[in-house]
Parts: sequence; structure tokens; C-alpha cells
Amino acid sequence: LAAYRHPDATGPKGDALHVDVARFGPASAGKCAVVLSGTHGLEAFSGSAAQIAWVLDGGPLRLPPDVGLLMVHALNPWGFAHLSRTTENNVDLNRNFVSHEVGRP
Repeated sequence: LAAYRHPDATGPKGDALHVDVARFGPASAGKCAVVLSGTHGLEAFSGSAAQIAWVLDGGPLRLPPDVGLLMVHALNPWGFAHLSRTTENNVDLNRNFVSHEVGRP
């Protein structure tokens, strides 16, 4: 388990914002799945519920021996705290992927 604090932004009451990460499965796993929640801050509530349900239902115990799982909760902590789809810079993370093959727009 790890929590990564946002270096600049804060919640509506000035509280610290974090992206939380949990890793399951063996460290030696040759494969790793990544599950994100909260890319759009407003969706973090349902994403969090799904992640918690998977853990409480024994999901980590059912992983194949060669598979790890990385869960990232609240990928957009500012959007989560401020009930917004976007980041503090008004960036929609699902709409702003950059293709490194063709260069920046």
C-alpha cells in the first residue's frame, strides 16, 4: 500500500490530496494488470466501491500465481475532492492522451 500526495493542489477545505495504490500478488509475477478508479473525479465513488468489493470478496486470493494486480484509487484526486471530471488545470484525463509517435498537438 502507498499513498502519493499531490504536490500542489488541495481539497475544498485545504486538505491534502492523495492517489492511493495497492499491489496484490507475488512480486515475481510475470504479468501485471492495472485497475484505475477516479480518472474522472466524479466516478471515483463507484470505482472505489468496485475495488473494495473485489478485495472483500477475496479477489486477491484468486489471482493466478503468475499475475499481479496494481490498483490505483483516485487517479484524479482534485477532481474527486471537487466533484469534477477534470483536474485542477481543467484537463480531462480521458480526453488528453498524447500519441508520442506523432508528437504533441
